[in-house]
Amino acid sequence: MKKTALMMAAAMGIAATLGVKAATQDAKAFPDHVYAPTVNVATQKNFDFEQVTEKTGVKYYKLSGITVLPNGCNGYNPLISLDGKNLMDKISAIRNSGGDVIFGFDDNDCISTDESAYQKAIDAYNIKWIDFKLDISALPMFGDCDYVDSMNKVIKKLQENNPNLIISYTTTINCTLPLNLGYFNEFLGRIISNALDNHVNVNYINVQCMLFTPPAEKRCKEDQDHYLQNVMERAIRILQIAYERHDITRTKAEFYKMISLTPVLNDQSTLSTQEAQEVVDALSQNDSKLLSLVFENTDDFNTYTEIFKSFTK
Repeated sequence: MKKTALMMAAAMGIAATLGVKAATQDAKAFPDHVYAPTVNVATQKNFDFEQVTEKTGVKYYKLSGITVLPNGCNGYNPLISLDGKNLMDKISAIRNSGGDVIFGFDDNDCISTDESAYQKAIDAYNIKWIDFKLDISALPMFGDCDYVDSMNKVIKKLQENNPNLIISYTTTINCTLPLNLGYFNEFLGRIISNALDNHVNVNYINVQCMLFTPPAEKRCKEDQDHYLQNVMERAIRILQIAYERHDITRTKAEFYKMISLTPVLNDQSTLSTQEAQEVVDALSQNDSKLLSLVFENTDDFNTYTEIFKSFTK
């Protein structure tokens, strides 16, 4: 088994329970380990959830391409508003099959800071898990602190009104972009510290990873093994520092247990089937909660879903 893939699984999905109490009711809606592929409902409109569930047995999905803004958004990417019943038929079909969905808000220009809009969506769609993607590449200088603080204040209110609501953050690391370990760790540290400042209980931090075996000319300057090890050690250290400053004790095992990872497959980022299986093995060994997949074509989805779906149990 490749050490790189195992290290990557641990390194690229650094997650922690960012509060004293973790959500204990999520098992009612989601299994202990869940593979939930990411489907952009605004751009992947032909994705047939019922057909895929019947063919693959996958019952859980993460929906992206959505917003709580009533009129959608004027941002670059098309989005579907949750204001109303736009996705109710799709979500009902998934739930009728025995599954459920994670609601992922992932367009930085269109993530609302209106707590009432999220609450309206939670009530309308019976939302049990919300994921906020805060992409470092879209936020100025390690992330707009006011924006992150506003989001955490919204999340805190949502948790007060919905005590069993699962909250996760997704952040991206991509070695083909002009980002380095320092930027990634600084941004991650600010998210965590601010969440703790606001007494937010974030159940998972998911890293959307575009670094597996990129073309040689697009690899980081660091040796890949060392790069992945550095991500792991630096990020874990930042988690430890944030917790220590807030007088919260956590072990490395507890951090690893909350690992979440989302591989991204496109023309710039590839993953061998052997590495995919190693990712499943590593996340299973760490007793992780979530494995997702961002994909562009049906062949990739079918190939890797056959491997990743074994993670659900």
